Amino acid sequence: MTLYDRAVLHWRIAFFLWFVLLIAATHFPQEIPTGEPFFESPDKLLHFVSFGILGLLFMQGNWVKSGRMSWLIVATLAVVDEITQDILPLGRPFSYEDLISGELGIVSAFSWRGALSRPSMIEFKEVVESVFSSTRYWVLLAFSSVISTVFMTTALWVLLYVSLGTKQSTASFFVSFLATSILIILEISGYGNKREEMVKSIKSMVFPLLGTIALAAMVGFLVMFTPFEPLVAVLFTLIVGSRISWDIST
Repeated sequence: MTLYDRAVLHWRIAFFLWFVLLIAATHFPQEIPTGEPFFESPDKLLHFVSFGILGLLFMQGNWVKSGRMSWLIVATLAVVDEITQDILPLGRPFSYEDLISGELGIVSAFSWRGALSRPSMIEFKEVVESVFSSTRYWVLLAFSSVISTVFMTTALWVLLYVSLGTKQSTASFFVSFLATSILIILEISGYGNKREEMVKSIKSMVFPLLGTIALAAMVGFLVMFTPFEPLVAVLFTLIVGSRISWDIST
């Protein structure tokens, strides 16, 4: 079995495990809140991230050759997930905001399809395959990602609550997710001694990324005047904009 075959196998196993965990979490019976919760779950952002990860795992598992069909399958899973929550007696009504958040997460993941297909990225692609062909690195990345995200989210939430007196769970999770994602990218780059090349690539993306950040801030500001969660729109803009910046710079 080649490194690529082992990596694909691990992506598929991860997809199955994440799918089961996600379905269990979204179909857990929910009681009607009787008061203001001490910690309010960043629900919409969790939908975005959770289904985005599901889309990434399915895409990398190479279950379907067609990118459009692959996206359609995962997008349909998100719809079915939301519908079944409403049908079953779980106390979870159908939510268009949850569905849209999940679908945006899936689109974000699929926007990076083929990002390493260019000839200049062959060596880095081999590094990625080597990383994800290792069971040890899967366990390490999964464990460190969860610990990092939970720790930073908790620390930021406490800091903001103590200093401002407000419960900023969504903002705390947003910052923690971005920071953890950057750490994962650096960890993968360092695995094959490609960190210097990755830093060069990131440096070449500085100006397009600044434009992406400015656009994301503008989008977030405009969405503030709608019922939708602004940070979901911001994260969507950042991820898709980063892919555009990647294409421009590499």
